[in-house]
Amino acid sequence: MAKEDEILKTFMAHPLLREVYGLNENSLPNSIEEGMKSEIPIVLAITNIVKGVQRKPITSDNDLQRQVLAILNNKVQ
Repeated sequence: MAKEDEILKTFMAHPLLREVYGLNENSLPNSIEEGMKSEIPIVLAITNIVKGVQRKPITSDNDLQRQVLAILNNKVQ
């Protein structure tokens, strides 16, 4: 499993995805490839952010985590 896939799975485990969107395990991607094909806007947004971890300049894991958690905690209400 690629690093990006592991990071994505960590964010897909966030409880707000289930609480706010009513998503279940079957609707959440296990890889970047699956996430990019998702029709669920929040899943696609998070996948795009995680995919950006390989862009230059390199984003640290901590910065990326802060960005995604900010979206989940502040924008999804």
